[in-house]
Amino acid sequence: MTHLSLPSTLLRDRTPNTVPPAKGGGQTAHGWNTTHCRQYLADPRGPRRKSLSSVASCVATQRAAAERAALEMTSVGSQVKSESYMRRVTKTGATLLDPTSRWPRIEPSQHVTMKDWKFGLGLGKDGDILDMMADKYPNTAASSRAEAAARAAALPEPVAARSILADPVASLTLSPLKSASARALAEEARERGEPADEVVEPELPGLWDDGVPAPPGPPSPLKGATLSVLEKRYMAAARQRQRDNVVVEQTVCGKTWRGPAFVPSEPVLEFLDFEAGETYVKTFALTNVSNSFNSFRPAAFPPEVASFFLLEHQPPGRMVAGRSVSLKLTFTPKLGEDIDTVLLLLTHTGPMSVPIRCAPKKLAVLLQTSALHFGTVVLGESASLTLEVKNSGALGTAFAVSLQRGAGDAADEAGKAVFEAGSGGTITLAPRSKATVSLRFTPAAAGSASALLRLDFGGDWRAEHVELSGSGAQVPIYLPRPMIDLRTCLVGALYRDELRVCNRSAVAQQVALRVPPSLEGCLEFSPVTALVQAHGSVGVQLKFTVLDTLRESCAKHLVEEDTIAFPIRLTVRGQAAPVRFTLRATLTTSELLICGADGETMLHILDFGDVPVTARRQLPISLHNPSSLPQRFGFSSTEPEVLQVQPGDGLGTILPGETLQRSVLFSPSADTRFSLSLECRTSHNRKYSFRCVGRGVKPPLRLSTSLLRLPATAEGDTASVELSLANDSSQPHDYELRPPADSGLAVAPQIGTLAAGASVRVVVSFTAPQRSASVEAAGELAAESGDVEEASPASGDGGEDAEGGGDGGDGGGSEGLADEGPDEATHPEAVEPQRGPPASDEMVVRVAALLNRELERLAVDPSKRSWFKLFKQVDADGSGLISFDEFKHMVRKDLKLSPGRLSAKELREVWLVLDDDGGGHVSAGEFGKFMARGAEPNAGEDRRDGLADPVRDVVEPWSQHATSCVCCYVRPSGGASDAPAPHTSFFLEVETTSVAAGVVLSNGLVRQSVDFGNVPVDQTREVVVAVQSRLALPAHLALEPLCPAGPFSVLNAPPALEPGASAELTLRYKPVAPVPSFETLIVATEGACGEPLRLTLSLRGSGDSPVLRLVPEEEAPPVSFGPAAAPTRAVHVGDVLVADRATRSFDLVNESAFPVTFALRAVKSGHANLGPLPPFDVSPTAGEIPPGGAQPLSFTFAPDHASVHFFQLVEVAMAGGSDAGEPSAPLLQLFVTGRAWLSSGFVLPPAMSGAQSLLAPPPLDVSAAAEGGDAAAAASEAEEMVIELAPSGGGGKAVYELTFGNASGEAKKPPPLEVSFEGLSEEAVQVGFSVEPKKLSVEAGTTKTATLSFELGESALQGTQLGLIASLGMTQWAEARLKVLCKGGAPAMHQPEWPLLLKGLVLGRAATGGAPGVTDHR
Repeated sequence: MTHLSLPSTLLRDRTPNTVPPAKGGGQTAHGWNTTHCRQYLADPRGPRRKSLSSVASCVATQRAAAERAALEMTSVGSQVKSESYMRRVTKTGATLLDPTSRWPRIEPSQHVTMKDWKFGLGLGKDGDILDMMADKYPNTAASSRAEAAARAAALPEPVAARSILADPVASLTLSPLKSASARALAEEARERGEPADEVVEPELPGLWDDGVPAPPGPPSPLKGATLSVLEKRYMAAARQRQRDNVVVEQTVCGKTWRGPAFVPSEPVLEFLDFEAGETYVKTFALTNVSNSFNSFRPAAFPPEVASFFLLEHQPPGRMVAGRSVSLKLTFTPKLGEDIDTVLLLLTHTGPMSVPIRCAPKKLAVLLQTSALHFGTVVLGESASLTLEVKNSGALGTAFAVSLQRGAGDAADEAGKAVFEAGSGGTITLAPRSKATVSLRFTPAAAGSASALLRLDFGGDWRAEHVELSGSGAQVPIYLPRPMIDLRTCLVGALYRDELRVCNRSAVAQQVALRVPPSLEGCLEFSPVTALVQAHGSVGVQLKFTVLDTLRESCAKHLVEEDTIAFPIRLTVRGQAAPVRFTLRATLTTSELLICGADGETMLHILDFGDVPVTARRQLPISLHNPSSLPQRFGFSSTEPEVLQVQPGDGLGTILPGETLQRSVLFSPSADTRFSLSLECRTSHNRKYSFRCVGRGVKPPLRLSTSLLRLPATAEGDTASVELSLANDSSQPHDYELRPPADSGLAVAPQIGTLAAGASVRVVVSFTAPQRSASVEAAGELAAESGDVEEASPASGDGGEDAEGGGDGGDGGGSEGLADEGPDEATHPEAVEPQRGPPASDEMVVRVAALLNRELERLAVDPSKRSWFKLFKQVDADGSGLISFDEFKHMVRKDLKLSPGRLSAKELREVWLVLDDDGGGHVSAGEFGKFMARGAEPNAGEDRRDGLADPVRDVVEPWSQHATSCVCCYVRPSGGASDAPAPHTSFFLEVETTSVAAGVVLSNGLVRQSVDFGNVPVDQTREVVVAVQSRLALPAHLALEPLCPAGPFSVLNAPPALEPGASAELTLRYKPVAPVPSFETLIVATEGACGEPLRLTLSLRGSGDSPVLRLVPEEEAPPVSFGPAAAPTRAVHVGDVLVADRATRSFDLVNESAFPVTFALRAVKSGHANLGPLPPFDVSPTAGEIPPGGAQPLSFTFAPDHASVHFFQLVEVAMAGGSDAGEPSAPLLQLFVTGRAWLSSGFVLPPAMSGAQSLLAPPPLDVSAAAEGGDAAAAASEAEEMVIELAPSGGGGKAVYELTFGNASGEAKKPPPLEVSFEGLSEEAVQVGFSVEPKKLSVEAGTTKTATLSFELGESALQGTQLGLIASLGMTQWAEARLKVLCKGGAPAMHQPEWPLLLKGLVLGRAATGGAPGVTDHR
C-alpha cells in the first residue's frame, strides 16, 4: 500500500493565516497561543471592540482546535487526517493509490492537480487547475475570464500558441486560436476536428504576428555605419578566434583529454511505454569529466523528430571539472512508433551525443517452454504441470487456450480426454504480468501420447503452440517381454528361458507365478515367488519340456498347426489386476526318414548283388526331413574303403521338409561276399542303422587303368590319351565302350571283339566345351555322369563319381555345384523383384566392382572393353532401357556369375537401388553411374563374414572340372543272348579339366576353320587370322610346318605376344589344279605354368577353272592353233571400205561362281596395215567380271588397203599369272577377222571364206600394194569363175553358195547392191542346174547368199548325149553358162558383169560312185 503525503509546508501554505503568530504563549490548533490572543485583543490595530461573546466564541474555537490536535496525535486521528487530505488533494478523491502495490512507478502529476509554468504565464489550459482556481477565487476567476475575452476580441487576428523551442514549421499545420484561454482554444480546436497543440502559444500576445511591430530596443552601433580598415581587421580576427575556439584540444599537466567531456547521469534517455498525445518529462544531469574547464551547447534535434522534443536548461557557462548541471527533456509524441535519436552537444573539446530511445506501449508475450513432458504415468493416475505465460510489454491482452486431440497408444479411442488444460475460457494477461495455465495428463491406455496446446492471443500477436507428451504404464510391475517365444521345439527336448520382471514404482512388490493345470509336468518356474525391489528387476528361470501329450492337453490353445500360445498370469500382492504374458512354442518331431529308391519304403537292407572288383556300384537312397528344423546328418560304415555314401562323404544338412537323394557306393576289394553295417547319426541325437550286402566278381576283360586323368584342355580344344584293353579269359568276348552323352568324350574303337589273350589299343579323346555351353549343361552333366565343379569361391570339393550302369550322382545334395543356387526357372530372381529394402552402399560398390572384374576377365583387350557395349548387347530392342530380366541375363549369361558368387537376394537388392523410381527399367546413364562406382579405387574392398574375397585377392582363371564314367559292356562271343552280363561289365573313370584358353583365335576359340572358298587355278587368295593372348606373361608363338608342295602357306612369321595383345597371321591359298585341298596348321605356345597350348587352324580351299563365254556366239572357223589352245570363238568385225572403219561389240560373260579378273593379249596376227596403226583394236584389255556378270568388249577394224587376209588371234587369260612370271593358260581364244574392199560390192566364194588360209598369208604384191589393194581382192573381179558341182554318190544334189556383200563403214554408207543371175538356159535347167534366188538386194554393211545347185534328173539322160556317155560307165561334166550382174554400191564394182561356168558331175552308170565335192576353178 502506498500513501501520498504532502510536506507540512504545503499544508501550512494551504492553511489561511490571517493573523500572524506571536512568540510565546500556548499553541492553538492554528499555531496560535494565548499570548497571541491577548496581543491580538489588545492591539489597537486589530478589531476595535470585541465583545465577550466573541471572546467566548474564540475560546470555544481554540478548544475545538485543541481537541482536534489531540485527536490527530493518535493513530486514528492521524489516519483520519491523512484520508481527509487525500480526498482533498487528489483528483479522484481516493484515499489509497495502488492498493495492490503493483504499479512500477507513481507520477504525482497524474493524481494531484498542480500548477505548472504555463499557469504562471497565464497560458495554462488544464481544466483541473482552472476549476481549482475558480473554486478558490470565484470572483477573480470571473473577472479574469472577462478580461481575457476582451483582450482576445481586441487582437487583429488569432495567434497561435507555441513554446520557446518549438519548430515554427510545425505550427503552420495548427489551427489559429481565437481565444486567449487555453481551455477555450482546445475546446474550439476539438469542435473543428483539428489538432491543437497545448503548448504551441506565444509568450506575449502578437509576438508571432506579422503585423505587430517588434518592441523597440537600443540602437545598434554598427547599423548603417561604415567600418574602418582597423575595425574590419579586428572583426575578422575575432571571427577567426571564435572559429578556433569552437573545438580545442585540452591538455592539462601533459595529459590530453580524449573522449566525451560530459557524462550524462543516464547512459540512455528512455521514454518507454508512451502514448501518443501525452507529454513526458525527464530530468538528467551532465557532469564535466574532462581535466579542466569546459562548456557545452545543445544542437538542434533532427528535423523529423524536432517537434517531439523540448530541451530546457540554465546555461551554466564555463564549467569546472567535476561540476554537474541539470537538464530537462520534454517529450510529446504524436505517433505511436519507436523513436531512436540522439541529443547532440557541442563541447569545447568536440561534439558528443546522448542516445534517446522512445518506445510506445507494446505487447510482448513469452512462454516458459515450447514442450512439456509429463513422464510416465500409471493408468488411473494423473500428472499435472503448469505453463507460465509472461507479458513483458505495457499492453495487456487476453488469450484463449485450446487443445488439439493427440495420437499415440495412450490415447483413448472412446474419446476420453487424455490431456486437459485448466478450466477453459479466456485468460486475461495484464501488462508486465504473468499468467499460468494448468495442464493435466490422464493416460487412457499404456503407451505414449501427444497433443498440441494452442494459445490464441488478441490483437496482432501470433498464436503460440506447446507440444504435450507423456506415456502411460499399466501397473508398477511390468514385463519387458510380454511374449516368451521358444520358437520351434523338438518333442522330448528341454528348453530354458528367463522371464524378467521389472518394478517401476518406488516401493518393493511381491509377485507370484503359478503353472496352469494344462502345463503341469511340462512347465516349471524358479523361483515361484519373488520380491521385486523398487525400480529394480528380478529374473525368473523358465523350464519347458516338450511331451508327446502336449498337443492334446493344450488343444484349445493351438493358434496354428503345431503352434501353441498359452496365456500365463503373474499375480502381484495388493494389486487386483494381474500381469499376463504368453508362452508360445511350435512343436515338431526330430525324426529323419531314410527310404529306398522308391522314396516310400523304409530302408532296412541294401543288396548290391554282383559287382566287378575293378568297379563300384551305387544304389540310391532318399532322406526326408519331416521336422520343422534343419538337421545335420552323417553316415559311417565299418569298412569305409568298401562302402561309402556320396556326395559329401555322407555328411550334409537337410532343410525342413526337404528330400535329398544320396548314393551308397559299393566297391568290392576282393572276389568274395560282403555284409557290412551302415549307420546314420543326426544333430537331433537320433541314430539309424541298416545292412548292406554284395559280392565282388572278377570281369573277363581288363583295362590298363580304371582311372584316367586327361590333361587340362583349353575350351574348344581336344586332348587324347591311349590305353589298352586286354582279354584275360580263355574265350573271345565282345565289348562296347559307351561314354556318357554330352560329356565331350569320344572312344575309338567303341565296339569290337577281343580274342582270348589278345589286347587292343583304345584312344579316349576329350573336347573341352565352351564356357557358355558348359555353364548351361553343368547340371545335366553332373546328374548323368558325375559331379561338375566350376572354379568359384562357392564351389566345394565334389565327391567321387558313382559307377554302376552309367548312373552318376544325383547332384541334388547340399554339397557341390548343384547347391550353389536353385534352378533358374524356380529361382526368386526369375520374376520381377518386389519393392523391399534396397542394397546398402557397401553392397552396391562391391557388386559393381565384381561386375567390372568379370568384364575385365572376359574382355582382355582394354580397347574392346566397354560397359556401354555390354549394355547395348543386352538391350535387344534398342530402346536405351533394360529390364530386370535383361539385367539378370547380363549377370548370369554374359558375365557368367553363378548364384554362389552373387546371390539372388543381392541381385534383387542391387536392382532396387538402380531402379530407384520404381519404373521397372534402368537407363544407360544410370547403369554407367553404377559401373563407375565399382571402377573407383579401393572399390569393393569390404570383407564379408570376416573372410577375404578370393575373386578379388586371387584372380583365378576360369576352369571346369568333371568326372565321367565310361561303361564297358562285355559278353561272350557267339553267345545265345545279345545282352551283356551285369557282373562282367566294368567301368572307366575319366577326370577332365576345361580351362580358359590362354591364346585364342579370331572367333575367341582355340579351333577355327578357315575356308578360302573357290579360287581360280594359279590365282591367290589371302586370309588374315588374329591371334590374341589372354596370358599375364608374354607368349612366343611357333608354327608347325605345312606341306611345302601344298597350296597353303603362311606369309609372315608369328611375333611375340605381350599380355592382352594380339597379332595377325596372313594365310595364302594358291591352287595349282582344279581340285579341293585340305590341311591343318598348328600354332603352339606355352601357358603361364609352362603347360603346352596350341591353336588349330583347319585350312580348306578348292581350285576352280573359270568359265567365260562370248555373247553373241559365232561359229568358230575350222582352224587349229596347237594342242594347248583354249576354246576359240569367232569375232568377225565386218567388211569395210579401204580407209574406213567398223566397230562391233560383244559381251564377255562370267559363268563361274567367283569373280574373274581377265586380261587380253594378242598372240597371232594376219595381214597388217601399211601404216603404223594396227588394223584391229580391242577395248578394254583387262577387267574383273563378277559371278554371273558380263563385260562389254568393243572390236574396231580400220584397214588402210584392200585385203581379205586381215585377222588377229586374241587370248583371254586370268590376270596376275604365276609367281615365276609365266603367262597363265588362256581361258578363251577370240579369232578376230575383217575384210577390206576397194568397192562396196564384193563376191566371196567359199574358198576365200576359210580361216586356215588366213594363217599363211600370200606374199605381198608390191604393185598391188602401191595401188591400195592386194591380188586376192583384185582377183575377185577378174576371170571367169568356174564352179564344179559333184553330187554325193552320183545321185545326190551338189550345192555351191556365193556370198554377195555390200561393204560399209562408219564414214561411208553406200546404196544397196542389186545382184541378178542371167543366161541360164532351159536345157541347163532340165539337166539339173538351178540358182536360188535369181535376184538379190544387199543393203549396206550386210551380206546375202545365192545358192547354186546341181541335181541330175533322170529325164535329162534319156535320149541325150549325157545319157549315152553315162551308160558307157564313163564320168563326164555337164556344163552351163550364166552371167552375174551387180549394180549399185558406191564405189561401184570395176566389173559389174561376171561370167560364171557351172559344171555338174555326171557319173557313169557302171561306176560305184565318186567322192562328192565342189571345185572352184578360176
